[in-house]
Amino acid sequence: MRAAVFLAWALVAGTSGVPSPSPTPACPSGPFTRESDVLVVVHDAGESLGLQPPVEALLAAGYVVQALVLGEPATSLYCGSGLGTRGLQVLTLPQLGVDVEVLDGNTSRHQLLAPGQVASVVAQLAPRVLVTGMVYSMQAQIARGFRSDEAVYRVGFDDGFALWSNATLTAREFVEPLTSVEEVFVTAESIAEGIQALSTGAVVTTVTGSPTLNSWRSVAANQSQLEATRSSIYSQFPSLDSSLPLLVFAGGYGGSDYTASLEVFCNATVRLLHDLAFVFAPHPGYPSDFEASLFDTWGCGTDGNLVVLDNGDGSGSACGANDAWCTTADLVCASNGSLSEASTVGGQSLSVGRPHTYVSHFSDVFTEADLILNSPSVDSLVETLNITFRSQGFYVSPTEFKSAGVPLHASAR
Repeated sequence: MRAAVFLAWALVAGTSGVPSPSPTPACPSGPFTRESDVLVVVHDAGESLGLQPPVEALLAAGYVVQALVLGEPATSLYCGSGLGTRGLQVLTLPQLGVDVEVLDGNTSRHQLLAPGQVASVVAQLAPRVLVTGMVYSMQAQIARGFRSDEAVYRVGFDDGFALWSNATLTAREFVEPLTSVEEVFVTAESIAEGIQALSTGAVVTTVTGSPTLNSWRSVAANQSQLEATRSSIYSQFPSLDSSLPLLVFAGGYGGSDYTASLEVFCNATVRLLHDLAFVFAPHPGYPSDFEASLFDTWGCGTDGNLVVLDNGDGSGSACGANDAWCTTADLVCASNGSLSEASTVGGQSLSVGRPHTYVSHFSDVFTEADLILNSPSVDSLVETLNITFRSQGFYVSPTEFKSAGVPLHASAR
């Protein structure tokens, strides 16, 4: 009997090296208006989730807000958020007469629209403020399309915690040209310093932190819901001591480094059979067929300490009885800690007191502050999870979190 439990929702995905996006759900949306107070332009999961708390606050305050979703996983995350029922105008390129299929980030981050297509988008939208994610060339192209309209204030939103590098797409297309945005919101002080140096102060930089941290702390405060989530997760293990500490692996997009981290994780779960319980949660917008196939091949979970969850509509994971849905925040807050190849879940996990480790050599503001360890091998991962985390009581104080230069209260900023 298989002990790695696959909670399938009849999703079909390829297994050729990267996960495939989940299907797009039906999309509630407020009635379209050309003029708006704020237009957000999103594609990746991190920026999509990061901008949802301030979007929700703006809607509650009576502002007119639009979200231009450039393909998956942004489409699923905004269509499944419920914000459309509260007035958010969820827009796609085809709705604006631009018939183009936006490529997934695993394929390319450099896809561009034709000049006439950019002009068509700009002609139909008149925001006072444009806030765009900063990880796709198309986002920079759309922002530059509004450059001639002095009534539009353009802001870039860098949702990640990675150390600043002038060699990234974010630097080359959003900051260095000085034509894409007037201001950038960043998560940490060291990132702001890098942008200021590259732009010689021409681009205003504001350290906001990540609005997702507010959302995660709200989830962590709901103890009754966390207990229900934890109970639902443990009910999926065929036979396991529910007193064992529970750890969540937050899935990524794909690639050779990601696959290597999965294999290290898989082998570590076998070594820690009688010590820890594990959950794999796929990246928002992606099913877990790719990872499940690898785990099956490698033979981990067959003794009962790994549960593999799956996304349904792309906005969360099926996590227990009665097809309950859980976001990554729900899962991590209900657990004792988390791990990933190189995910923003690392900082989010720390913000609610749950330790995290990167199963890779990834560096960010938290590794620089010695708040997140790198565990790139099976031996190092076993030591981190079963010795270091235990010695910390599976807890990281939020006061330590601030030493990375990341504010905790981002939504209001």
